[in-house]
Amino acid sequence: MLPGNWTAEDLTAELSSHGGVILERGLHYIQSPIYLPSGTTLEGLGYSTHIACTGDFPAFITREGAGGPRSERVTVQNLRVRRNNTSGAGTPQTQSIGIRWWGNDLRFEDLWLEDHFCSTQGEDVGLGGAADYVSPTAPTACGPNALTDSTRSWAPNEHAGRWVYSGNASMFLITGNNATTLYLDAGGATPESFPYTIFLGVAELDPSYDVKLINVRSRHVAGFSLYGSQWGFEVNSVRGYVQRDCQHTGSRLDGTKLRRNTQDVLIDGGRYYGCRQAGINLFGGGYRVKLRGGVCDGNGIAGVPASGIEIKTSWLNPCFGNVAEIEIDGWTCRDNAGSGLVINRDADAPVTRSLVQHVSIRGGVMEANRCGWDDGSASGAGMYLRGRDITVEGTRLIRNLGVGLWATSDARDVTLANIACIANGAHAAGGGSNLVIDGQRIKVAHLTSHGKESTDVSDDAEFDALPVVTANAVLVQSTARAVTIWIRDADVRGHSLTIPINTVAGAELIAHYEGAGAPYRFGGIGSTFQRTDGGTGTSLYVKESGTAVTPTGWTGK
Repeated sequence: MLPGNWTAEDLTAELSSHGGVILERGLHYIQSPIYLPSGTTLEGLGYSTHIACTGDFPAFITREGAGGPRSERVTVQNLRVRRNNTSGAGTPQTQSIGIRWWGNDLRFEDLWLEDHFCSTQGEDVGLGGAADYVSPTAPTACGPNALTDSTRSWAPNEHAGRWVYSGNASMFLITGNNATTLYLDAGGATPESFPYTIFLGVAELDPSYDVKLINVRSRHVAGFSLYGSQWGFEVNSVRGYVQRDCQHTGSRLDGTKLRRNTQDVLIDGGRYYGCRQAGINLFGGGYRVKLRGGVCDGNGIAGVPASGIEIKTSWLNPCFGNVAEIEIDGWTCRDNAGSGLVINRDADAPVTRSLVQHVSIRGGVMEANRCGWDDGSASGAGMYLRGRDITVEGTRLIRNLGVGLWATSDARDVTLANIACIANGAHAAGGGSNLVIDGQRIKVAHLTSHGKESTDVSDDAEFDALPVVTANAVLVQSTARAVTIWIRDADVRGHSLTIPINTVAGAELIAHYEGAGAPYRFGGIGSTFQRTDGGTGTSLYVKESGTAVTPTGWTGK
């Protein structure tokens, strides 16, 4: 056990020579970072072992000393770390990071990190991050699929396989180059004449492997400097990352942010709340990501309609432009200023490499999210889908101020199965719909859609207290194509419009209904209606004429 009155240099030396150190209880001030060499374990005696940073530097760095190579097989556990703002109010302390990690087989467990600029941060690797060259000036010429800078003298094809950001929010793959010209896979586009950045290709990056954060508590108190904190956990350039039972509150930006060159991620449990931006943001970093059984609540504020979980692409992620293979199981997103969960393509991302796709969402609750109504932006939903190959199964969307679930015009190949939309859209125009479909190839099976009329028909006191919803159970917009819906009247109640589905002219919709009474429903030719109180020739109806927006044309069989 290392006694008190030690310095960071003493502790680094002790770790290097003995491989393991246990720190005694008490408050220990450090004036420089503690380096964690390979094969070392640093352990406290619980949160009563308290380390305080006295300046703008990381508490721990996983390297073999200052400027040394990255570390492997490092464990830090059972202690508390904070920092004192010694630089004065309003001074950004951007190096104040609880743990700056880069290496393989790293484990951080039972830690309490507070009042840092960032709780943990994985480093980018290679020439100042992922950038190889940043031009201070604009290129001397730009043409279709080409960018020329006559001030350069590049080696032939030295940038092939890298990416160039042209300064006009477009990222292009470099297929080759001569001494002064980059040849681009730009689809005929011409980069604009702005200062440009060349990013390394994925093969040139050296990611960390097998990094684990387990039961890490992270807190950032707004006002410890005027700048507040940035991210709770920022993950760059890592493969095989596990974040289990962690908590974070109070970031100026996101609770957890996955960035470029990140894949094979598990975020298991935990709570992310009170951040100005998203609780969890898969920001252009995400191949094979699983989110399992946690909570994102109370993120965003008026004017910053952040969501509980955001899955986005970005031009900052040139190496893995398509965020894909995402599994979200049993997650609760509640009372966020934006949507509960957003799947979206960043407007700044290159069109050819900007898809969010192959997303599976199972179970969980999206409840009482404010969907941007605090500041009038009002464009959110309990769940906002703008991607491809998305499945949502068994999720409950309850009392969101915007629509319950919105499959936007950019949504493709979406399956919604056994979802329950309850009293959403109370602040939307006309009361809002529980489910809005704008996209293409959308399938809805066994939807439960409950609204609440001004005079409710329920004997459920909790249901009676829900906000009034006056619009449709389902609204199929004019941009929708190849939409199939299976709906039972028994699963639809409390809407002022008795027709479960409404459409807008131009929509392509095939609906399959089950219910009592003669059919008077919207749906395209080929829709069917199974009448539960029918008889011979009146039990099964097929729509044989009329458009999707006319509730006539049904023929009994």
